[in-house]
Amino acid sequence: MLPRVLRLFFVVWLCAVLTGVGVAQSKERLFLQADAVKREGGKVVASGHVRAEIAGVRLDCDYLEYDESSGTVAARGDCVFFFQDSFLAAETIDFNTRAQMAHMTRVSGRARDFVVDQRNVQEDLFLWADTVEWRPESIELLKASVTSCDLPPGRTDYMLESARLEILPGSRMIAQDVRLVLGDTPIYTLPTVNLSLTSRAPQRVQTFFPLPGHNGIDGVFLRNSFDYTLGDTNYGQILFDIYQKSGIGAGLKHHYEVGDLLAGDFYLYQLRGKQSTRSRYQINSNTVLRPDDSSNLTLNYSANKFELPGFVSPAQENAQINYQRDTERQHLQVLGNYSRIGDNQNIVTRLFYHLHMTPELATRWSADYSRSITPIGGATSRYHVLGSLLHTSELFDSALDLERSGGDATFYYLNRSPEVSVRSRSLYLGPVPIQVAGSFGNLFESPSMYGTTRGDLRFTIPDQTVEFGSGRILAGAGARQMLYGSGDAQYLLAARGSYLQNLGSNAVARIDYNWQDPEGYSPFQHDLQFQYQTLTGGLELYETDRWKLGALAGYDLNGDRLHDLIPRLDIHPLEGVRVVASSNFDPNFKLWRSVDSQIRLDLTDSVSVGSWNLYDLVNERMTYQDYQLNYEQHDWMASVVYRGVQNEVYFQFSLKAFPLQQPQIGPVTDRAILPNSYEPYLR
Repeated sequence: MLPRVLRLFFVVWLCAVLTGVGVAQSKERLFLQADAVKREGGKVVASGHVRAEIAGVRLDCDYLEYDESSGTVAARGDCVFFFQDSFLAAETIDFNTRAQMAHMTRVSGRARDFVVDQRNVQEDLFLWADTVEWRPESIELLKASVTSCDLPPGRTDYMLESARLEILPGSRMIAQDVRLVLGDTPIYTLPTVNLSLTSRAPQRVQTFFPLPGHNGIDGVFLRNSFDYTLGDTNYGQILFDIYQKSGIGAGLKHHYEVGDLLAGDFYLYQLRGKQSTRSRYQINSNTVLRPDDSSNLTLNYSANKFELPGFVSPAQENAQINYQRDTERQHLQVLGNYSRIGDNQNIVTRLFYHLHMTPELATRWSADYSRSITPIGGATSRYHVLGSLLHTSELFDSALDLERSGGDATFYYLNRSPEVSVRSRSLYLGPVPIQVAGSFGNLFESPSMYGTTRGDLRFTIPDQTVEFGSGRILAGAGARQMLYGSGDAQYLLAARGSYLQNLGSNAVARIDYNWQDPEGYSPFQHDLQFQYQTLTGGLELYETDRWKLGALAGYDLNGDRLHDLIPRLDIHPLEGVRVVASSNFDPNFKLWRSVDSQIRLDLTDSVSVGSWNLYDLVNERMTYQDYQLNYEQHDWMASVVYRGVQNEVYFQFSLKAFPLQQPQIGPVTDRAILPNSYEPYLR
């Protein structure tokens, strides 16, 4: 009998002769199609419309040789290398299937799925290179060019040209000897550029272009950052800023990893103070140590001092150490925190432990200690200890809690010694769910310094929603009875309801009602309940994508007092024009308090302007006044922004594929004026 490999190649040869298409298989599981397939010694040779699939990749070419003994594939002539949703076209491809390495020459291609999500790299990447070394975890390109512009070569809006470019999918892109070219014009050259390909990385300081500007404290400034890399897991930026009045600002941002054991980053920056003799600075450091899969130790430290026109902040400092261990049965956390703002200091320590003794029974312990020091009040301290025994069943959950608090100048706390509580699962009266809970225990509270027993029984109907074609109704209610060892008693009823109604296809209205009525007396300040009855609501008129006019108001039925009226207009009168304006009116004093306006105007296909103004009508002064001018091309955007509070104007350049956080002036205006979004009920 012929060996299995020879029998297989005989089938390949027969298929090639009869149909012009051959299929071969080896221990690397090679699937091969071609016009002609033959065996030459220890190699399989295919030619004419070759398609090969092996080791998770696909190869198309005119000519291919496969060496079964070494597991290498050599492809020539119109070669295309497909991996995931990306491809690389090359003149030659040499692929070692066992080492998962490919060497390619004269390469162009398209790269996708290199990011955690699409908030960072928003477009496909188009690549050109003299040579490419491909591995699943990295792609190295020599004498490379990359862009996200999908225009034909020669017409691209921008290009990053690099002597060596390395792509680490899902992590970052490292470019060395980089030149940024806009159109045909070289703009900026840098020795190293690190581009994040993951949303987990913080927003970057501008790399491609210096950030010039002016503010009232520092005068004219020029902010610069220069990337560096010390390997795949150690990289950062050197910050070097020049300020007309404050001199030189310098800093360093660095990220590091040591295998799976240690990871972290730190940020250091310092600039001479202008309104005070002390310098301005910012320090951030975060370190995570993972000794095993169940444990981690986190060390965080931050300190800063900043200035705004007319204001110098006190020195602020915060340090925290946190150890956590999680297994199937237990959770342990030990935390220590120190914070300081000026001469005010605070120290907090915390211990938490949770243990599942059986599937139904667990215990939980926590202990906190804090100490505060202030120039006025001196030193105060507080401790808090809570121990619980927890039981879970199909019908109800129960707990036995022991709680103690105290310390110097500690006034507001509630001690339990002990308290037993039970909470049922949802019970149903027909279609209506009811939850029942009760507790009984011996309580002592501060600041009343009073103690007695308390029984607490609660009945709750959770919020129930009934939807119909043009709106919805929501309602919930509850009752609570509290009995005390002192002979006092307190009874509480509460209810809430909400009605939302679409008025035709261009309006929506909502009314909310909240009511609470306590009866009796409680000796505990923690149990004090207040009577209220409020009615709030809103109305919004709209024409989709054109305009929206809404108002929100309320009324205190018990106090016979109106809440503030908040009207808002959002209008798109023309294509590329948007105006949002809102105000605040106090009907009790017949007083308009403020006017808030936001405008965006597209002057051309590339140029847009925006402004945000907030005017205080009571004091008759402008409090915020920000402006933004944008110039936008197919793949990049430049902005000039004026910030009124900082009295600062600056210029920012950004590639859309690797965006900085875009300047945002004014509040977020794309939210409905109604208390909750009405959009689901407009369908």
